[in-house]
Amino acid sequence: MYKNKDVLVYSGEGVSMICLMQAINTFREILDNTYTIITVESYHLESEAWESTTALLVIPGGRDLFYNRDLKGEASFKIQNYVKKGGKYLGFCGGGYFGCSKIVFEPNSSIQIIGDRPLCFFPDMCKGAAFPGFKYDSDLSSRAVKISIEKESFKQKKKSEWISDSDSDPPYVYYNGGGYFANADLYSNRLLYELDIDSSNVSESQVSYTNILSRYCSDVSDPENRSESIEGAAAVIACHYGMGVAVLTGVHIEFSSDAFYPTGLESLPKSDIDRLKSSEKARIRYMISIFHYLGLDVNIEVVDQSSTLPKKPISPTFIIPIKEDEEYEVGQLISKLNQNANNHLIHDTFNTIDYRHINSNSIVSSNDKIEELIYSAADNKISKLYILNNEFLPAFKPYFSFDIIRFKSYMLRTNANFFGNWLMYSEVTNSSQTFLKR
Repeated sequence: MYKNKDVLVYSGEGVSMICLMQAINTFREILDNTYTIITVESYHLESEAWESTTALLVIPGGRDLFYNRDLKGEASFKIQNYVKKGGKYLGFCGGGYFGCSKIVFEPNSSIQIIGDRPLCFFPDMCKGAAFPGFKYDSDLSSRAVKISIEKESFKQKKKSEWISDSDSDPPYVYYNGGGYFANADLYSNRLLYELDIDSSNVSESQVSYTNILSRYCSDVSDPENRSESIEGAAAVIACHYGMGVAVLTGVHIEFSSDAFYPTGLESLPKSDIDRLKSSEKARIRYMISIFHYLGLDVNIEVVDQSSTLPKKPISPTFIIPIKEDEEYEVGQLISKLNQNANNHLIHDTFNTIDYRHINSNSIVSSNDKIEELIYSAADNKISKLYILNNEFLPAFKPYFSFDIIRFKSYMLRTNANFFGNWLMYSEVTNSSQTFLKR
């Protein structure tokens, strides 16, 4: 029997770029051998027939207000119906807020957000931030938090019951602005409330209930009254909705410790980074148990492989003109890049892009210089973008897995001018969205 093989990751407006990158990196590490990971935007979810091929829909961390604006209406109806009929949803932080019936975020403050949400996988509210001090576009309130694993909940799914017998310590995971799921314990009884399903015979599998998968180990505070501590607040929940499941999180279980200083974000104290690094294997085990709970096919051996197999280094992204009018196209592109650059560098909140025009024979005069260009991108926080003229393609051909020269020849031979002006190529990249959105 054919199984759905697509994992759709929402990348529309409001999604945090670092959250998107970390989600995709973790999915590639754990799911890449079995599933196809695809980024989608609101119009895909609204107008395309994605449901029948999708094993999991993921909404990463970011600004829930934009999700509510862009996914409200037809997109939300399709998402809701997809899960009701057996689909799977995974919402991290902002995607967790969005999966609830109501959000209460930083009330009585300048960034207050209070309102209903359309998906209603969790019938109550997500309240946040769980810890005080949150500010947009800042990691100053972020931290490493320990979460406990509710092992009995994982026993309800055959695939995930293995974690109930494991002796692993509760992992530390990254936290930044997420909420807790209010009154989640009240909804653990599967007969407590039912969906309005168009059927006179409502089976047990069509009754909604919530399992708490993890709790905050330290007390969180009620954002409506910071003096009130909430003991054992739900940090990760599984909402059984019709025949499907939606897992919602207030913490970033998708964030690898590699995201942090000295190779990534620099805002966490060293003690927190050390906690995340020491929990990396436990975090991956926990992620796998979540995927198993959602019914995905994941080999548990990925846990050991992730710590022993060398990771491929990030390589530059090459941009190559595929139209005959190369000189004009390259000139126009470089002119646009220069408008946003300072000394060949383009900065945004999370990325720095270093772009170069390879237009000199001196650069490609030897293999050593080409290798220096390609491999200098490894372990570097600066993303490399190289604009490569056609005359230099033969020198780079041995280093590309894709035959660009043959591709260009085919395009010109078939007069396929409608296809586009550029080809972007990279062996390994953190996120193609980094370049496409710039």
